[in-house]
Amino acid sequence: MFINCDGTEHYGSSGTSYNNAGEVQIIQEVVEKLLNNDIEENEIGIISPYQAQQELISQYVSTKIKVANIDGFQGNEKEYIIFSCVRSNQTLGVGFVNDYKRLNVALKRAKSGLIIIGNIQTLITSKVWNMLIHQFYLRDALFELKEHDFVQYNVENQEEFNRPLEKSPFQVQYEVDDLKTNANTFKSTSRCILKKPSSEATRTKTTQQTIFHKTQPLKMFSFQENLKISEKREEKTYYSRRRYFSRISN
Repeated sequence: MFINCDGTEHYGSSGTSYNNAGEVQIIQEVVEKLLNNDIEENEIGIISPYQAQQELISQYVSTKIKVANIDGFQGNEKEYIIFSCVRSNQTLGVGFVNDYKRLNVALKRAKSGLIIIGNIQTLITSKVWNMLIHQFYLRDALFELKEHDFVQYNVENQEEFNRPLEKSPFQVQYEVDDLKTNANTFKSTSRCILKKPSSEATRTKTTQQTIFHKTQPLKMFSFQENLKISEKREEKTYYSRRRYFSRISN
């Protein structure tokens, strides 16, 4: 499920990382409801890509609940994952959460239920998030907090969500089973996964349309290998020039 939050983003004490007190308040409500439904504290994990937000969250939840960034949950899973997006603005964009590879890691940390908290109006400016939120919208899984209760989010501009996914300019597929979620228990029947296409795609602009074509993956070479490649290129260039000047002289 996705819970909308209109809270404002702020710089943390370090001045280099963001936090969002509005999202922390919602996190407290979510944690309380999970605990009231017999979910153990060690079964809950909270992910945020911003250090300042992690520090703020840690002040208001039990130390038994793991709070970390995406890398901190790499290889680990929890029954329930709460993902705090933090960013809430009209001009600065979505920041770190725009990386679909890292977002994919975060989404797959939840075994039983995934709760994402963020500002819908900010996030839909990102192609990745526009498509993901579209999936929640289609499954009636968009909520907001009203007086300690989570109610269905009222979509004012439905055109933002009705855009066909196959026409999206971003090449990402979604593996979604049934995201029907009970607002009281937060139990979800499956996970939502961002899937990268089987091969890299690059855009070639033509006068008529944009075409996606396959390219070979880049191969990384060591310093020594690069040196050998450079020497071979110089040698090839040298003999090419010799043949050229030989033809001219003859």
